[in-house]
Amino acid sequence: MNMFRKLRCWTVGFVFFMFAILLLQHIFNDNEKTLKKHSKDLTRLTKISYKWNDTEWKIWNKHLNIELDEKILQDKIEYCRLFPCKNKTSASKTTNKPLKREKTILLYNSFWGLKGWEFGVGSEPFKEKKCPYNQCRITHDRSLLESSDAVLFHITQLGQDKPKIRFPHQRWVFFQMESAGFQYYPIVEYKNWNGLFNWTMTYRRDSDIHIRYGAVLPTSETKDMYFYHSSNAIKLNATKKTKPLAWMASNCNSPGKREQLMKQLEKYMPVDIYGRCTNKKLTCAKNTSAHDRQHDCFTMLEQKYKFYFAAESSMCKGYVTEKLFNTLAYGMVPLVYGLEDYSKILPPHSYIDITKFGNAESLAKFLIDLHNDDQRYEEYFAWKKNYTAFSYSDSYHLSWCDLCKKLHTDTTPKVYQHIDKWWNKDSDCVDPRHLMKSWNIQ
Repeated sequence: MNMFRKLRCWTVGFVFFMFAILLLQHIFNDNEKTLKKHSKDLTRLTKISYKWNDTEWKIWNKHLNIELDEKILQDKIEYCRLFPCKNKTSASKTTNKPLKREKTILLYNSFWGLKGWEFGVGSEPFKEKKCPYNQCRITHDRSLLESSDAVLFHITQLGQDKPKIRFPHQRWVFFQMESAGFQYYPIVEYKNWNGLFNWTMTYRRDSDIHIRYGAVLPTSETKDMYFYHSSNAIKLNATKKTKPLAWMASNCNSPGKREQLMKQLEKYMPVDIYGRCTNKKLTCAKNTSAHDRQHDCFTMLEQKYKFYFAAESSMCKGYVTEKLFNTLAYGMVPLVYGLEDYSKILPPHSYIDITKFGNAESLAKFLIDLHNDDQRYEEYFAWKKNYTAFSYSDSYHLSWCDLCKKLHTDTTPKVYQHIDKWWNKDSDCVDPRHLMKSWNIQ
């Protein structure tokens, strides 16, 4: 009898023990499935790593509390598409991580008949130039107007050719490389464009996208920059330069009156003028590519000449011709003439400012003396020990890289309510006769 009772107790105990094991196993399996699901979702989320703001911390905390919301996750992925998220392990490195949606840039009108406005069409130029943000493409196709993220208008050749519809998601961009004093095409009625442009893309440094005609930067700052560098390796050999001054000109009656300065200089020193204004031609001008033509012409000039007449066609604030930077990059000393404060953009003792001389005779004497003294002349290149010059061909693409980046990162609302005041000949430019009174410019 006692044996029977003991056996029954052992049986009941064993049943309860097995029931407890099965119950725990069931609970464990459910928890494991739940954890796997949340772990998978959290893994997807942690692929997006960047610095969180207060709102994002709230979203993250929801995930930590296992209140996973698929919409929240999608919102965060969309946030990273609009504002590219940096990987914390390589934040100091520049990456070309593809973004989810390519931005379309429509070139609405002509830019001197140049396809792709000298940069190119499609998406390849952004990749070829190693733009940090390269998910953009350029088109001339107006049928893509509605789907375009940015619409660029070349102001000089625009007239009143305005799209009939303006889509709210777009950025309309005021594109101009000529100075505000340029007057050889029908004058644009800028007031008719007030309140339509979101961004400006010009040579002025206060533009939303700054078009660089060139640059001179400390060499230490250029190691990791995405310049397309082709010309700075030229070595100076002053003894082989047998001629003093050269100038290539296509505009023979500029608002800046630079032609008159050159005519006065010719009275006191040898000057060689190439281009449309004279009978002298350079064989490099036969090249079809504007960039290649610039490179070839300046390569030829630097072999013979010590100085280049890099005068501006218009006396307007911020306007600096590409010829200035080409001159520095190709081993000549530029003669500068314009409204820019050159000391802010060029190394000391790298240029000669025409406005500092009272007349053509005093300037000519200074140049001839310098031409005949190679040691003094070479002092104008001491800056190359610490600085690097980039020509127009080297740096023009940077503005397009900047535009692509801005389309992907800048969502700040902006409208130029008075573009006619921002871009104004009367306020931006001066009459050169007031600047060079002692030169007797007519």
